[in-house]
Amino acid sequence: MRGVHAGAIFLWAVIGLMAPVAAAESVSDIQQRLLKSDMLRAEFFQEKNLRVLNRPLESHGKLLFKAGTGVLWQIEDPYAAIILMKSDEIIEWDSAGEMRRTATGSNPGFRAFGEIILAILSGDTELLGQYFELTPIAVDEGWQLRLQPKSTELSAMVSSILVFGDRFVEEVRISETKGDTTKLHFSEFSVGPFQLNEIEKSHLGQ
Repeated sequence: MRGVHAGAIFLWAVIGLMAPVAAAESVSDIQQRLLKSDMLRAEFFQEKNLRVLNRPLESHGKLLFKAGTGVLWQIEDPYAAIILMKSDEIIEWDSAGEMRRTATGSNPGFRAFGEIILAILSGDTELLGQYFELTPIAVDEGWQLRLQPKSTELSAMVSSILVFGDRFVEEVRISETKGDTTKLHFSEFSVGPFQLNEIEKSHLGQ
């Protein structure tokens, strides 16, 4: 199960920092309200539904986004693990501290996802538009954004992504082409700059 959770976090983890918008009419409306931060902490809860399983796979923990470095995921349950996601590499540490590196540069699909996640975190809608058709959905409160992949590589993995939020991205729902779904919920946001703890320092330096 460990590989399923780690892979899901890498592929589907999407979180951003955005300003309030009552009913976005265009991507530029959202772009104008973006709040950009070099550092962001949050808690996450993930629920992944696989067609081959009767019960969803759940995990939760904390994350740290640092511009120019990547996203550090600290999984607390159902097992302890740490994952550092960069645009071209994934580094995983298990509960015993054993490290495994996975280069994504040779896989166009994985490389694209790495760039997409970091683009969302940095508020780069121009880069997102290179990979997805972006469609804002008017709502009474907060905002919603639909992402539909343009490329064959991404279309082979995901059919659409729905992002929900207000000041922050609070929930992301991913529908995979093969029928599996993933829901990510984010809370307890903290915007930097702030001092890194010892775990963050040691793992972000890899």
